[in-house]
Amino acid sequence: MIWALIFSILISVMGGDSPLLLPNSNKLVKKHVVDREKQTKLLRLIKNVKKERKSFAKDDKNSQKILINSIKQEMLKKLNSMI
Repeated sequence: MIWALIFSILISVMGGDSPLLLPNSNKLVKKHVVDREKQTKLLRLIKNVKKERKSFAKDDKNSQKILINSIKQEMLKKLNSMI
């Protein structure tokens, strides 16, 4: 359970632009991959990965908001029942 919390915190801190992705990866591919077909495939792959990471970060942020609201509601219910 603690690992899930740590993982979610790391994801929220890193956001969509993770340091796990190489900076300037498009430039690196264009510079070092000679074969045009492979270069095109890699550039498409990089583009798709960036889109997916951005989408995941957005979904994760929405999930966090929902979770926080649920926790708040439960805490309020418990406090009201104590009173």
